[in-house]
Amino acid sequence: MKRIWISRGASKIFLTIIIFLVVNILITSTAIASIKDLTWSSGGFGGKPYMYSAAVATYINRESDIGEKYRLSIQVAHGTIDNVRRLQRQEIDFGCTDSHIYFWHTIPEIEWDEVYDNVRMICRVYSGGFPFVTLEGSGIETYKDLVGKTISLGPAGTGNHIVASMALDALGIADKIKKLHHPWGEIGDALADGHVDAVLSSTLPTGYLEELSARRKITWVGLSPEEESIIKKKLPYIPIQTIKPGMHGVQKSVRALGISNWWVTHKDVSDEVVDTIMRAFFTEEGIKQAGNVTDIWQQWTYEDALVGLPGPLHPAAEAFWKEKGLKIPEVNQ
Repeated sequence: MKRIWISRGASKIFLTIIIFLVVNILITSTAIASIKDLTWSSGGFGGKPYMYSAAVATYINRESDIGEKYRLSIQVAHGTIDNVRRLQRQEIDFGCTDSHIYFWHTIPEIEWDEVYDNVRMICRVYSGGFPFVTLEGSGIETYKDLVGKTISLGPAGTGNHIVASMALDALGIADKIKKLHHPWGEIGDALADGHVDAVLSSTLPTGYLEELSARRKITWVGLSPEEESIIKKKLPYIPIQTIKPGMHGVQKSVRALGISNWWVTHKDVSDEVVDTIMRAFFTEEGIKQAGNVTDIWQQWTYEDALVGLPGPLHPAAEAFWKEKGLKIPEVNQ
């Protein structure tokens, strides 16, 4: 067998290359091992919570300066209640949840005894409105016009049903209305067939109202200025927003109850983690990049970040928003 000789100089070069590769592998492995993986439970695949959390993670992991330190891993979730339960048990680092569930334990009718006192707020991301709906020409325009009428509040126990019930009670008219409960899939037919005078919508836009508006002219039942003032005073944690014309063929705007969705964490996630993630994302570049993924972040504003605050802020989030010049609202429960 012919021997292959390597010169002493060549062997030194070969050894240097091997050492260089080994060192780089070790450095890379160390760097990967040093990245802290943060879990974020969002919502159903493709839903709003999933989309906005994925947009944040995409920016943090790929575009921001902290991608080599923290990695956000988005998990598909069963729902907002599951998210806060997991945060309460400190099984995840971040989550998405709706504001109304923080008040279920205060409503005796639904027998809800869970209190999520480990959960801490970061910011409100979006809200959705859900007015009452009636047929055009019914003469029902505001909540007071529902007195003496038969309405459907949709499936009992849903977030929309609970929030609407709280509003009717705050206005002092809950016991002056005949209330029924239909599945969302049947509620449009109940209105079209005259079994009820008005129905509560699910969060707009919604499929059954699209079907109903194709065969009957519908209109929104909104809050009068006086009614809105009462609800803001008695239920300041419930967002109220404007439903603009055009949706489902309705050509008027109204002020309606809403449900807000929040980015949340738990109390033992460190100040350093929360502060670092927030400072990396809440920049002009971060919001812009996230807005390229979903229009939820295109519509988001700093001014609305704490509107309807349903629970205590994480200390690092509170410090961050104070630095941004926001007034920290009181938590009303």
